[in-house]
Amino acid sequence: MFDPTQKAVACREDGQALVEYALVLLLIALVTVAALTSIGVSVSSALFDMANGL
Repeated sequence: MFDPTQKAVACREDGQALVEYALVLLLIALVTVAALTSIGVSVSSALFDMANGL
């Protein structure tokens, strides 16, 4: 039959997988913010140069 310890192990594995997915999403969010910040500075600088050229 079904052993109660198997259920506990299954719950821990589900929790571990959830934490891993959360860490991956956090890493993706941090990389995205860093990339957009860098691109934003470049775009802002280019627009400022174009405005000064007018």
